[in-house]
Amino acid sequence: MCTLTWRLEPNGYQLFFNRDEQRSRQLAIPAAFDQALEAALPIDPQGGGTWIALAQTGASLCLLNNYQAQVLHTPENPISRGQIIVSLLKKLTSESAITIDELVAELPLQRFAPFVLCYFPDDLSETNGNVMQFDWDGENFTKSIAVSPMTSSGFNFPEVSAARYRTFEELSPKTTNDFIAYHASHLPERSAYSVCMHREDACSVSFCHLAVNRTLNEHQQQFNYYQGSPCHSLTSPECQTKVSF
Repeated sequence: MCTLTWRLEPNGYQLFFNRDEQRSRQLAIPAAFDQALEAALPIDPQGGGTWIALAQTGASLCLLNNYQAQVLHTPENPISRGQIIVSLLKKLTSESAITIDELVAELPLQRFAPFVLCYFPDDLSETNGNVMQFDWDGENFTKSIAVSPMTSSGFNFPEVSAARYRTFEELSPKTTNDFIAYHASHLPERSAYSVCMHREDACSVSFCHLAVNRTLNEHQQQFNYYQGSPCHSLTSPECQTKVSF
């Protein structure tokens, strides 16, 4: 259960990501720079992996669960989907000549529950300014151009996604602050349908804001991690971790 949006810029991009989880799930380890992976990422203690990462090169990876497909696919000897980004980062740093398409296609897909993976290259001109989307539904693996916003939900997906799309259209975010406000929004009300999600058993447990600025002579990356629901953590310094490199 997540919501992902992004803002493409002349010299880079910004992406914004709400992670929604069960209230009973162990809190993630806040984002930090991993020297071996050459990337900043938070860690989910339950699976030992992550759902989002910002590489030192300026490329980013984001993962959403494909709840609608996973009811039809039960992997044998499963691997946590949290390992997907970690696995890709290891190969991206050691095999610079290989493309992201080839790396994703090499994953042992049958061992993963269905997912949607988004890839933001360090230089968007390489993909004609597009964000790449890879879908695994348990039977088919496809590649397409991602469209913002993206959302997933294991609860009443048609109505949840429709509500979040309507909020996006209503707020029509343009600036960084607009996008942040969207991710902290309780429209149409504080509930399972709002982007900042609140249910009795689950809620938005973190918010990530990644910013990449690529110029001719310099790359600047920043990973801003907010532990807790955005409506609270965005105004609480004790909930915030910022990694710049």
